[in-house]
Amino acid sequence: MSTSRDKSFTLPSHLTPKTQILEPSSGQSLASLEPQSSGEASLDQPAIDFSTLETVEINDVLSTVSEVVYCWDFANDIITWGPNAEKILGVSDISQISRGSAFSLLIDPQYISHRYDDIVNAQHKTDDGAKGMSYRTKYKFSPNVAGDKQELWIEEYGRIFTNGDIAQSAKGVIRVINEHYEEEQRLAYFSKYDEVTGLINRFELIQAINNVISKGVLLNTRCAFLIAAIDNLKIINENFGFAIGDEVLSIVGSRLQDHMRELDVIGRFGSNKFGILLYDCAENQVHYAANRLIDVVRDNIIETSKGGLATSISIGAVLIPSHASTVQQVMSCALEALNHTKEVHGNSFVVYEPSETLQNWQKKNSLLADEVVRALNERRMCLALQPIVDPKNDKVAFYECLLRMRTPEGHIVSASEFIAVAEKLGISRLIDHRVLELAMDLIRMHSNLKISINVSGLTANDETWLDNFRAMIHDDTSITERIIVEITETSAIRDIDKSIEFVKTLKELGCQVAIDDFGAGYSSFKILKLLDVDMVKIDGEFVKGLRQNPNDRIFIKTLVDLAEHFHLETVAEWVYDRETAELLSGMGVGLCQGYWYGRPKLVEDYSDKTLNVFLGCQRQSA
Repeated sequence: MSTSRDKSFTLPSHLTPKTQILEPSSGQSLASLEPQSSGEASLDQPAIDFSTLETVEINDVLSTVSEVVYCWDFANDIITWGPNAEKILGVSDISQISRGSAFSLLIDPQYISHRYDDIVNAQHKTDDGAKGMSYRTKYKFSPNVAGDKQELWIEEYGRIFTNGDIAQSAKGVIRVINEHYEEEQRLAYFSKYDEVTGLINRFELIQAINNVISKGVLLNTRCAFLIAAIDNLKIINENFGFAIGDEVLSIVGSRLQDHMRELDVIGRFGSNKFGILLYDCAENQVHYAANRLIDVVRDNIIETSKGGLATSISIGAVLIPSHASTVQQVMSCALEALNHTKEVHGNSFVVYEPSETLQNWQKKNSLLADEVVRALNERRMCLALQPIVDPKNDKVAFYECLLRMRTPEGHIVSASEFIAVAEKLGISRLIDHRVLELAMDLIRMHSNLKISINVSGLTANDETWLDNFRAMIHDDTSITERIIVEITETSAIRDIDKSIEFVKTLKELGCQVAIDDFGAGYSSFKILKLLDVDMVKIDGEFVKGLRQNPNDRIFIKTLVDLAEHFHLETVAEWVYDRETAELLSGMGVGLCQGYWYGRPKLVEDYSDKTLNVFLGCQRQSA
């Protein structure tokens, strides 16, 4: 809608806010004009003839929506109201508001000038064909001057009609918006403040950091940003409920705020964390301030509605602008320092220290992650296959699909070079989806091929992966019976309930499930029963020193006996020589995997004949 500002009209002088009322905020001075009217107006001769309207119906409708119409004759300062004005505005006698000046006396003084400016600066609308210039304003209104004042929030809108440059009248609607206004105010409040603690939220913290950086550079001022984390909030939430956790958050936030300087800023950074900005603060002062805040929380019991609780905080800090000169750097460095407090088991304080080695490592990871994403987008991920062999007869039982990344130059990169970074950055899900696509293409091309594929801990909780898998197999058990899905022990025990459900779903679809790297997580053997897997792959750390270490032999023998009890197949990884293979076979290990039986080779390096008739075939020499 196109609008243009039209300030060519003026109001009569008697409608200008009086000296006892706040002057217009715009500083405008309206010229005094002689009252002009087309006729003598009085209360007995209303500007709007409501007698021609269906009064009862209009009254009912307008009252229902808490609205009242009016016509305001500027020259005589007479307002003619709709029939429901007394009810809507809460006045006992309509004569109280029969004149514009009288109505203004019931408006909260701080809003009179605001209303006046909104009316004077009415907009002339050019696209809706209506006459007059529109205005809209909001203000607080008190129907009674003395005693207990009822307060209403009013929205007023209408059109002003002029004769040349003389404003003659206005026709409009007044609407009571108490609930709407309160909701607006509530939303406005929570756009800046955290609902649980009452402190400023993360967005406002970011704005404060940005201001500190700007002023710090300009005034050469040293500041610091701290992230304080409640060490045991997760345990409190789990044992007492989130409501008590919120109480702890609120109390800790208030306690920290009470022990800060007036110019310093504290806000909710997220989950269990607070962000604290210390102005004009040297490094030695940061240490003092942080330790004081740690003591304040640790040395005093938190009194909640469920009783007293003890808690502590850890703090990571960064100096501004010495070690960080952008908002992103400030937050990243403070979080990094906070992570280092975990090395001393919490309740501690660490200041970020720039490290060239660390920065180079982070840069390398960033570049590597970028390369992984580009490789996924450009379809440069591929599969290598490594045989899993029966040591009794050297026959291949199945192949494990191992991910490889092809560089733009054609070099092959092992997954071990990038998978850890991918998991930390949350892109391992994307990798697992691509592996699934490649594996399904492979298994359809080779009708006798049996394979295993690995999924990350993130994918074990990812319904999207399962949905894609279901869509690809089309309930064809001739496909699923040739697929083994491997999940690591460490990811399985991270969320055992979801892992149990994931394994159950895969088995219902017709797949076998193996638990990979068993023993690396040092969990109990009970996990084998809980997960109901089909196969256990023994972590290579227990295999590589098998000939020299009797403890490894005891562990493997115990696991093999237990697996037999649960009717599970066993696979030993990292089998590098004949002697180890023979030891494992003698201990009852069913299958072996390692360089002795074959190094991983790209799918394209296998012949179609080998993959099509592999079942029961002899292993190829490494």
